[in-house]
Amino acid sequence: MSGLRTALPREVLLWLHNLQLSLAHNNVRRDFSNGYLVAEILSRFYPKVFLLYSYKNGAGLSIKLDNWRRIQKFSQKLNINLSQDLINATINLEMGAAEKLLTEIYIILTKQSPDFARSLRSYLRADRERTEVLLPYKHQHCTELPSSSPGPATALYKEIKVKQPIKHYIQQ
Repeated sequence: MSGLRTALPREVLLWLHNLQLSLAHNNVRRDFSNGYLVAEILSRFYPKVFLLYSYKNGAGLSIKLDNWRRIQKFSQKLNINLSQDLINATINLEMGAAEKLLTEIYIILTKQSPDFARSLRSYLRADRERTEVLLPYKHQHCTELPSSSPGPATALYKEIKVKQPIKHYIQQ
């Protein structure tokens, strides 16, 4: 398992936070090793298939193996293919295995890679910065942007025909 990343991508961390899991996941390697939190994540997306009461939260090897056996059984029925080697490495608390597994689950369930989300955020940030450069007089009343300004902000601005200071519409 050499070469695995040991930190979760920011997008995956935000996704986990937004799922509001029942247990804290401060130590990803330890907290996800028994499969309980993975089952909880999957139960959010497939509540009729992954019944959370069927899984146990514990540190014993028999609990870990039972939870992961159930996860694999139901995930295969849903064509969610999780690597057995990666699951074994996660069970054995190998460095970076849980992070890699969670990233794979994120990609499968959200149908986007963390890199895609990162590039989308950078595009939106660049568009906002471009709009701010084109609007240096935030406190002036204006009804139209310069015609040379690119980006979706221009169309939105023209559509709503703002008669108030622009500072109310551009959040920084």
